[in-house]
Amino acid sequence: MPPAEVYRELVNLVQTAPKPERQDHLAPSRSGQRRALAPAVAWGWLIRTLRTGEAVIAMEDRGYGSEASPLVRAALEHAIRLQWAAEYGDEFVEVALIAQKKSYTNLQKAQTENWRFSAELADSLQQHAAEASEDYASLSNLTALRAIVDANKERLGSLYMAWLMDTQESHPSLLTARHYFETYESHHGYKLHNQSRFKSAAVLKACYALVGAIDGYAKVVGLSTYFDAPLTRIIQHLVDPEGPPTKHQP
Repeated sequence: MPPAEVYRELVNLVQTAPKPERQDHLAPSRSGQRRALAPAVAWGWLIRTLRTGEAVIAMEDRGYGSEASPLVRAALEHAIRLQWAAEYGDEFVEVALIAQKKSYTNLQKAQTENWRFSAELADSLQQHAAEASEDYASLSNLTALRAIVDANKERLGSLYMAWLMDTQESHPSLLTARHYFETYESHHGYKLHNQSRFKSAAVLKACYALVGAIDGYAKVVGLSTYFDAPLTRIIQHLVDPEGPPTKHQP
């Protein structure tokens, strides 16, 4: 089964799944608020992964599979975070808040006399940055992707290696340049191309990202009993592309 068809089965699995039970995100305790927010954050990361993969498929259909690497990289990173969140517990929300604070603080520091946020936007950034609690400052190192991978290399290592490969494909590098030229040793010349000369595996990698994201999400929200069996059957199509289609009943 082609990767794009496998991806559609994964999308259908998500779309027909029951939603986690809603909780009061305005609970009186911070831990209660965090537990209530965790399923929503996990859902948001899952859907971002899913829709990013759909964008990858749309790009590949139009001949831009190689150029979809930044999207693949983003999908893989979300999958890694969801896998980690499933093991780490609801404090992953605190780490996300710390990451948000770092990002907004860096935005504010980047301002110059000639480029500044409006007072309203600057105030909004400051308010969001303040959502992180100093009580969890010790978790700051976990905002780095490498830190969470090092803590569980067996589980996250393969996704991280794929992320590293697409990181090379996402920033200016000799690798990104070589998609569009080839050299000739015989006369020390080169030929220029208007499109990538390499075959894309973007959709296949997007499939693995969504598999990882679904598995992590299911564990975070307590829906593994719903997802595990059909997800295993769909994964088999990535291993055995000639296998029959999956029939999943919600």
